Amino acid sequence: MPPRFLQKVATVPKGFLRFYILKLLNEGSKSGSEIVQEIDNQTEGLWKPSPGSIYPLLSRLNDKAYIQEIERDGSGLKRYILTEKGELLLDEMANNRGEMRKFEASMLPLFIGSFEPGAHPKEIIELNRSVGNLLTGYWDLLDALRERYSHDIVEEAITAVDQAVRSMDELVGKFDTK
Repeated sequence: MPPRFLQKVATVPKGFLRFYILKLLNEGSKSGSEIVQEIDNQTEGLWKPSPGSIYPLLSRLNDKAYIQEIERDGSGLKRYILTEKGELLLDEMANNRGEMRKFEASMLPLFIGSFEPGAHPKEIIELNRSVGNLLTGYWDLLDALRERYSHDIVEEAITAVDQAVRSMDELVGKFDTK
């Protein structure tokens, strides 16, 4: 069960659900209900897309040949697979590093676990935001390095990240002494 201080996700950026569906289908065939369940499981109940958003989107993706409906299994559920055209769209979307990355960074805490309800102060939200900002900064740095590589900047970044890791290790070590 997710912590009380985290709210259910009310909205996601335009295109994120489409990206997530394609990403899940890239892992193997799934039905609409399996996609909803997988998203719900991965976010520990904080994001559960409604059937009203999943099924029309599956229909549109199928109509545009990004996904393909396959024969129904014994359960009678419609199952979908990713097509080559869908793989190309997924690659294109994954290469778009802008807003999608920022949203993924903000969602990261939802995918890495939670705390017992009511057991932790809302400062944890700030810590999660800081981690998301760190990831966004890292991705922005990689983008800049792709455009104009600098050995000196890479060395500075390694030093900064290594220092952050040492600081986190020191904080974790404080629990050993208490």
